[in-house]
Amino acid sequence: MRKISWGSLKRLHDLYTNRKSTAALNNDSFIYNHFMVNSRMIRKKRGGQKTPVWEPTPQFDWHYERWHKDKYLDFKDFFEKSELPHTALQDYEEDDIATLVFVYNNREEILKGLTTERTFLKEIFKKAIDEERESKYFIKHISLKNAVLKLLGREKEGFPDDDPKDHQWRFVVDCPTAEYVVLCENLNMLKLPRKALEHNIELWHVGGGNTKPVERLGSRQLNLPLFYSCDWDYHGLEIYSRIKRLLKGYKVELLMPRINAQRFDTKTEYHSSEWNFNIPFSGLERDDFSTKAQLLIEELIRTDKWIEEEGNDVVEMIFQII
Repeated sequence: MRKISWGSLKRLHDLYTNRKSTAALNNDSFIYNHFMVNSRMIRKKRGGQKTPVWEPTPQFDWHYERWHKDKYLDFKDFFEKSELPHTALQDYEEDDIATLVFVYNNREEILKGLTTERTFLKEIFKKAIDEERESKYFIKHISLKNAVLKLLGREKEGFPDDDPKDHQWRFVVDCPTAEYVVLCENLNMLKLPRKALEHNIELWHVGGGNTKPVERLGSRQLNLPLFYSCDWDYHGLEIYSRIKRLLKGYKVELLMPRINAQRFDTKTEYHSSEWNFNIPFSGLERDDFSTKAQLLIEELIRTDKWIEEEGNDVVEMIFQII
C-alpha cells in the first residue's frame, strides 16, 4: 500500500482545520482511495458550486487524529526548524521525510562516523537494502540526497569515499522522565517518537546485528521496565535471545504485535530474513519465549510469514502487558 506524501498530509490538515476545501482532493490518489472510495470520510458539499467544495464527515476527525495528525505536526515542525525547502519533497512518502527528520535530530552522531553513500542508504533508509537499490536510490531521488547533505552541512563535500573503521552509531531517543525503555530492532520507531515521549518511553536502537548499545545501558535504564520491539522474523527474534543473554539477570519482555497485525510473505521485497524449515522452531531458543509468543512464531513459520515492527504501536504494545 502506498504511504501518504507530504502534499497529501497538507491537504488533509487544511480540510481538518478549515472544515472545507476547494483543492482537487479527488485527484489525490491517496486521499481518493483512503478517504473517499473505501471509507467515504470526505464528501462533496451539496449545491451548484462551479468548483467542488469538499467537507469532512463525522468519521474523518477520528481517523485523521489517530493516523495522520502527529505526522503532519512533526513534519511541519521539522521543515520550520531545519529551514529545508520542501517544495521539491512535496510528493515524497512519509518514510523518506521521517528519515530526514531522523537525520536532522541525529546529525551530530551521524557526522561522528559518516559512511559512504551506499552504507548510509542501507542503514538509514530502510527501502534501500539491495545493492542495485542502494546504488540508484539517490540517483532517482536527487532532491532527497541534496536534502540529506544540506542537513549534514556537507553540500560541497558529499559522502566519504570509504567507511570509517569500527563504524557504530549510537541512536537513542532520550527521555528524562522515562518510565519504560524499549530496545528497537529498527530505526522506524525512533524517527517519529512523539507518542513514545508523551508516554515517558525511552527508545534505543539495537538492530542490524549491532547489540553494542545494550552494553551502554546505564543503571537508570536497567532499573526501569525493559522491552524489546522487533520484526517478527528469524533475525529479529534471534536478536532478542542475544539481548537476553547480554542482560542476564535483568528482565527484558518481548513486545507482542497486534492480534490482527498484517502478515507478509517472507520473500517480500526489501525483506531478507527467512525461516529454516529443516530444524525445530527455525533454530530459535524456544525457552526464551512465552507460550503466547511461541504460538505466534509457530504460526509464522508454518505459513512462511513475518510481521513488520513498523506496523505496530509501541505504546499500545506496552500497555497491553503492564
